[in-house]
Amino acid sequence: METESFKRSDIDKLTVIELGRVLFSQRKAIGFSQGDVTKRLGYANLNFISMIEAGKSKIPINRVSDFVEVYGFRKDFALVILRVMHKDAFEAFLKLATEIPKIFKDALISPDDEVSEIFDKTRSSLGL
Repeated sequence: METESFKRSDIDKLTVIELGRVLFSQRKAIGFSQGDVTKRLGYANLNFISMIEAGKSKIPINRVSDFVEVYGFRKDFALVILRVMHKDAFEAFLKLATEIPKIFKDALISPDDEVSEIFDKTRSSLGL
């Protein structure tokens, strides 16, 4: 199911509480109960989902993509969640994303053993 689109200015102003309302509305739109979401995400207690949808808890950063999938959002909605619920991590991600090509290029030109090993493992895990 496709979600409503957000303008950049809307995302910049979105609060955790408002994002919780978006999650609530999306869950209802796809016909899931909080119990359905809880089960699909592997949580034992639906109170956590309730707290997230009420804006009282944040989605754990390592589970953002799982929430995006279960709630039926487009994959890029993960960036909205990160921007609103984990602003520092989001900003670090954006900064790092612009530096990754240089980091990999430098590692290829003059790799030391540790960097070379990390780079090889990363390439391997990405199937490159």
